[in-house]
Amino acid sequence: MRARDVMSKGALTVAADRTIFEAVERLIAARVSALLVVDKDGKLEGIVSEADLIGRVGTGESLTTPLRRAAENIAEAAAFVRSRSQHVADVMTRKVVTADVDATLGELAELMVQHHIKRLPIVEHGAVVGIVSRIDLLQGLLSQPRSVDANASIAPPDETLGQRVEDALRQHGWAAAWEIDVVVQHAIAHLWGVVPDEQLRRAFQVAAEQVPGITAVDNHIHVVPRAVTGGLFR
Repeated sequence: MRARDVMSKGALTVAADRTIFEAVERLIAARVSALLVVDKDGKLEGIVSEADLIGRVGTGESLTTPLRRAAENIAEAAAFVRSRSQHVADVMTRKVVTADVDATLGELAELMVQHHIKRLPIVEHGAVVGIVSRIDLLQGLLSQPRSVDANASIAPPDETLGQRVEDALRQHGWAAAWEIDVVVQHAIAHLWGVVPDEQLRRAFQVAAEQVPGITAVDNHIHVVPRAVTGGLFR
């Protein structure tokens, strides 16, 4: 299994000349912990994470001043942050460790451990095509088969089957609201994600089982009731 098999396709980016305020907005809206920083030509310049942004909202100031202003007037505090915000280029991490799309899971794990990082941008011919987080890597490792069927070589490529499963799920209106990750290894589809009830969990499994070429489905989807999430689900 390679980086291309477990990566989250595409990557959220932010321009280096954007303000920290804009970067924070994008992080919150996308519910991610980091953004890749690119120049006007789309070339990778760095990465900006929550850690880079904490305490850097104001120029040379901590969060104390905006918080005090917020206690008095929310609109005034927001205006203060926008006017004083530094740019992403001022706080981003410039040295970015990347991996090739054909890197093995072992190579990805070694890079993460060696450089003490939580995510790896994945590149192909110099362009960023995705990103692998620790959870992506763990999902891939857990999806490794205990043994390989001798007939597996005659089956369609796992990448092709993975795309077929994703396409099949998108055909169902009830599936659109849920972010389900699909990893196919030796024709076995592994489903990952969170849904609010067992009926939805089962529906995703049945849909994946109907895809030609898929020999089995390992359903790792967790059920977290709406009442527990406090309205997290749409």
